[in-house]
Amino acid sequence: MQKLLVNGIIALVIILCLWLFTRKRYSKKASSYNQFKQTDIYKLMHEKGYYSANKKPVFEAVNEQETNELSETVLKIFASFSNFLKKSDLNEKDLQFCCLVKSRLTTLELSEIYCVSQSAIFKRKQKIKELLGFKSDKRTLDAIFEGF
Repeated sequence: MQKLLVNGIIALVIILCLWLFTRKRYSKKASSYNQFKQTDIYKLMHEKGYYSANKKPVFEAVNEQETNELSETVLKIFASFSNFLKKSDLNEKDLQFCCLVKSRLTTLELSEIYCVSQSAIFKRKQKIKELLGFKSDKRTLDAIFEGF
């Protein structure tokens, strides 16, 4: 009986430690995103895509300087994501695309930025997912990037 009680206490301590570790890790990610959301370039990029009164998307043009600035900001704020991408064999354009995905731009917004269909954006995400070694992973590229 006493052994059962001790095992129960040990299990509770382990669960508590795991919960605290997960909470700390989540709050660190949330803190990074909150910091990112305060940047001018984040606000600018997310204000460029909006919905009109008739619920059809209306976008303003995004220039190359803005996408470069957003990429630099993402790489600066999300250090683990930056380190992960630096170890990959992605070209400069794919790295920039990854940063735009990490910034939580929608597929529709990305399709407008790149002047391609949403299907083309989906295919590009799949290609990059494979290049990064996540081919068999069931998660989307967006979900994978959330882990960094």
